[in-house]
Amino acid sequence: MVTFAGENETEKGPPLTIRRVLSALAGLLRRVRLRLWAAAVRARLSHQGIDARITVAAGTRFHSLPHVELDASAPQARGGSLELLIGPEVRLGRDLTIDVRAGAENRLVIGRGTIIQSWCRLQLHGGSIELGEHVHVRDNVQLKSKSTLVVGDRVVFSRDAIVHATAGVSIGDDCGIGERTSVIDSDHELDGSGGPYLHAPLRCSPIALGRGVAVGANCVILRGARLGDGAALAAGSVLGAGDVPAGHLAAGAPATTVKDLREQ
Repeated sequence: MVTFAGENETEKGPPLTIRRVLSALAGLLRRVRLRLWAAAVRARLSHQGIDARITVAAGTRFHSLPHVELDASAPQARGGSLELLIGPEVRLGRDLTIDVRAGAENRLVIGRGTIIQSWCRLQLHGGSIELGEHVHVRDNVQLKSKSTLVVGDRVVFSRDAIVHATAGVSIGDDCGIGERTSVIDSDHELDGSGGPYLHAPLRCSPIALGRGVAVGANCVILRGARLGDGAALAAGSVLGAGDVPAGHLAAGAPATTVKDLREQ
C-alpha cells in the first residue's frame, strides 16, 4: 500500500501568478517522482517477501530520492515489513540511505518539518527510528536501531554523529548532539582469547537523554548512561553507565559531574 496525504487539497485565494503556477508544477513533479519511487521500493522489497507501507505527506522536498537497501549481513533472509512515514514539510538531502533488514519488522517515522541533510544513513535492523518535529540531522549522521530510537522535537544532530540503539535510546526535546559524537548502548565483552570480535557476548543497557541536554563535540556516551533535563557533557568526554543530574555539567574520560550549571 502506498498513500500520499494532502494531494486532493485545493488552493483557495486569488488567481495564481506565474510564479505560483511554476511552484505548483514543481510540487506536482515532486509528488509524481515520490510516487514512482515509493512504488519501485515496494515492488523491489516484495521480491524479498517484505511488506512495505509508505506514506509521504504533502510538502516533502528532496535533493535526491532516498536509497533503500537490504541489510547485507543477512542476505538469505526473507519476509518482514517496512513502515515508512514521512510527515509534512520534510526536507531530505543528497544520498540518504535507508538500510532495511529482511525477516524483521522495521519502522521509520520522520516528523513534520524535519531536515535530513546529505549523505546520512538510517539503519533499521529490525527496529524503529522515530524522529520528532523540526529535528535537524546534519551531514554524514548515522542512526541505527535494533530496538527503539526515539528522538524528541527540535533536536540537532551535528555532522558525523552516530547513534546505535540495541537496547533502546531516547533523546528528549531540544537536545543538541555535537560533531563526531557516538551514542552506543551496547558493547562486546572481551575475554582476551583472540576469538572473533562479533562472537563475543553483547552487553546492552538503554541510554536516556532528558530535555535540553547539550553534548559537546567528540564525546562518547556508553550503555546505561542517563543525563537529566538540562544536563551537559563537555567536549571530548566519555560517559559510562550512571546518572548526570538535571542541570549539571559532566566532563572527563571517564566523565564525572563537576558543577551545577544553575549556580553560575
